[in-house]
Amino acid sequence: MDIVLPRWARTERVVLHETTHALIDRAYSRTCAAHGPEFVRLYVDLLATYHYPRVSKAALRTSARLAGLRVARRAEGLRPDGRWW
Repeated sequence: MDIVLPRWARTERVVLHETTHALIDRAYSRTCAAHGPEFVRLYVDLLATYHYPRVSKAALRTSARLAGLRVARRAEGLRPDGRWW
């Protein structure tokens, strides 16, 4: 899958957002909502890993939930060791 972005969208957060879509498409055989709980979980994990490395994944997940977002607690499609990739 190719991700093609206009120049204005070539920021770390937008690239992580679009990468999340690509990874969700690969990980799930069932249809997921475009920005559903599984998407939010992975996007938050990627943000914590690559954009906000000093903030824990758990803290970002909590922040997302407090903002009213649904965040998958245990995502399907994970590797046996519990990681997405």
